[in-house]
Amino acid sequence: MAFRFYLTTLPVFANAFKGEMTYYASNRNPVLGSCGQLSPVTGDFVALSKGAMENGANPNKNPKCGTTICVCGPGLQQGYQAKIVDTCDDCKQEDIDVNEELFGKFAASK
Repeated sequence: MAFRFYLTTLPVFANAFKGEMTYYASNRNPVLGSCGQLSPVTGDFVALSKGAMENGANPNKNPKCGTTICVCGPGLQQGYQAKIVDTCDDCKQEDIDVNEELFGKFAASK
């Protein structure tokens, strides 16, 4: 299941873009992401596409790692803040991959 979403850096909404959101089950098996840390077990977090992350020679030093973004869906009363922790290798330019916890919030609002 994929949802359209709007992604903005906080607090500036001028940089909004939209794409599709998918999820991965990192809650069960935390993985080492491109930011050099194990994915959190709880909370809202996201992996951006390769193009959006623009990783350099050492992705662990990417300034986007740890940045909080707002993920919003059409028709939602609110957006959710999520921390960038990884790169999504299979995502298209404006797509994101989120943890199950965040994805569930969007599924529940449908």
